[in-house]
This record gives sequence, C-alpha cells and structure tokens, in this order.
Amino acid sequence: LGRPGTYLQQVVWKLGGAADPAVFHRAWEDLAARHESLRASAVWEGLERPHLVVHRRVELPWQEIDWSALPEDQRENALEDFLAADRARGIDTNRPPLARWTLARLGPDDQRLVWSFHHLILDGWSVQILLGEVAGVRAPLAPPLRTYAEWQAGLDTADAERFWRRTLAGFTVPTPLPWGRQPVRGQAGEPAEDRAEARLPLDETATASLGAFAHRHGLTLNVLVQGAWSILLARCSGEEDVVFGAVTSGRSAPLPEMGARTGLLIKTLPHRVRVEAEEPLLPWLRALQAGQAPCRHPEVVRGAPAALPFRVGPGLRELPSGGDRRHGPLPRGSPLSARPRRRPGPPASPAGEPRPGPPRRRRRPPPAGPHGRP
Repeated sequence: LGRPGTYLQQVVWKLGGAADPAVFHRAWEDLAARHESLRASAVWEGLERPHLVVHRRVELPWQEIDWSALPEDQRENALEDFLAADRARGIDTNRPPLARWTLARLGPDDQRLVWSFHHLILDGWSVQILLGEVAGVRAPLAPPLRTYAEWQAGLDTADAERFWRRTLAGFTVPTPLPWGRQPVRGQAGEPAEDRAEARLPLDETATASLGAFAHRHGLTLNVLVQGAWSILLARCSGEEDVVFGAVTSGRSAPLPEMGARTGLLIKTLPHRVRVEAEEPLLPWLRALQAGQAPCRHPEVVRGAPAALPFRVGPGLRELPSGGDRRHGPLPRGSPLSARPRRRPGPPASPAGEPRPGPPRRRRRPPPAGPHGRP
C-alpha cells in the first residue's frame, strides 16, 4: 500500500462556532453502526489473499483541538500543518476503523471538522452516501458486505478473461507519455516525489455547450472527456492505438440496494481506442460510446486484468442519485465549505517490466485527431 499517507483521503468542513461537537460525534457513531465499511480492517499477512474484516463495534478515534488562542494570522497555518502531519501519519490498516475525526476550533465562529480515512474502505460514491446521512438524508440500509463478496466469488470469469485478452491483444507496455524527465523512483520502485494535481475548470457556458452537444447527438459527457483524452494521448505519444484507465462505480451487480452500499466497489478498467486522423468526429465518438457497453457487464468488470497496460486516465465521477452532497446542511451547523483532500496513490501499471521484443506498433507522427482536428 506504499508509504504511510498513500491512499489517505481528507475531507474538511468549515462549521459555524455554534455547532455542537457532541452532535457530530453521535452522528458518526450512528453511521458506524449502520455501515460495515466504517467498522472494517484489512488483513493479509500469512493469508493466500487479503481479507476485509468487519468488526461488530469499534470506538471512533475522535479528538478536539482549540487554536483560538493563537494569533488570527497563524490559525490557518496551524490547520495546514495539522493536515500535513495527519497525511504523513497515515492509517494502520490492521486496526479498525480505518478513519479518524478531528474537530478544531479556530475562533469564536469558526470550527473545522477533519475526516481522514483510507481509500481501502470507501470510494467516492460511498463518501456521498455518508455525507448525505450526516446531513440527515437516510439511505436504505444496505445488506452486509459479505453478500457482495460472495456474489463476486461465485462469478464465472472465463468468458471475461477471453474478452480482455481479445481487447488488449498486442499491448505489453503502457502508452508512452512525453516525460520532460523520467520520474525519479525510490525504494521498491515507489515514487520518490509526491505527484501534483492540475485542475482545468470549465465555466458554466462551456459546460452547458458540451452538455447540449452531447444531448443532441446521443452521447454522454464522459465519452466527450474520454474522446478528448484519447486524442491528446495519440498526439503526445505518436500512437494511433492508445490505452488508458477509466473508473467504473462497481454498482451494476444484480443485488438488492447496490446504490446504498458503501465500501471500495470501484474498479479501473482499461479502455483501448484507435485514433485515426481521417475518421469523422461524430461516428468516432458514437463508436467509442458503443464500445464501452460490454465493459459494464458485472462479469466483465470482475474479470478485468490486475496488471493494467496504462498509466493514467480521465473520467467523470459517478455519484448516487441526488448528486454531490458535500455542500448540503449538516446537523445543527451549516458547512461553508467542504474540501476533499487526498494524497494520490501510485498509478496502475503492469506488475513487471516486459521482456524485450519487437516493437508493439508502427510509430508515426502525432495524428491531428478525428476529422483532422487538433
């Protein structure tokens, strides 16, 4: 699982000064009683494969800090220092729960609630369910995690394995990226430096325009993002045939209340795309969307390869019905902001270096994109 802070997620709420800490503490204790993911730990030493252990009850790690006596210009710095130390501390995956909560007072009218948790127990879909329940929106009580694990274990993945072998035939190494310099590697091949996150927000006009275009042509916004990413990869790598990763919510299993389940159900699937400069844009996008349908079948998702031939991938988050509730009201206190913070884990890559062999594909100058577009 890498270094201590790898896959540690942080969510920070800014609360009013009148917010009652005891209310929030009780709310999270109620959630831990309802959701097994908040009572889980991971074990793997001496076992053939890792297991997630669900405990009957756990004591939530909860602490309260008061920085209100600090000079006003030092309080935000104290919070940033705390968040950095909290990330560096990491989470012991053998000791439940794989989460902790800190309520910090920065002033008479300013409290911050920091929720830190390990990605092993929750994905983005799950986080939205829990935040909604803290805000008072009760979801149906999901069946035990065991029922999902047993369903997965009973799947016949032979057809899925054949599907992925056909889909990825010919790929042995990730699509090359134009590194300005090769990433520095540390011990055991781990990155020696933290990765950065770059954001390119779209304004309302651009977002509405893309949505209208997608609706008019029967496409999804996700396909537009993946199409743009495919063209970018092709241009930067000089390859017509590229592979990247796309995350699926993992909620397509034919089981009761799948949308109410919390846990790490997401899976990153490889998407292989051919980008030919002469092909018209719209037919190419429609083919891209149609080609994703088989990848959504639960058996195909379950049988996806563990060693994946790609480094990076874009996508839009799938959220429960109701959208992103991070900014919704919380009991007896209204958050002014909710900032998700995370330290990214290492990118997915093949388990080992490929053996030397003939070139995978013929290289050519970077294509201009479908329909001759840059």
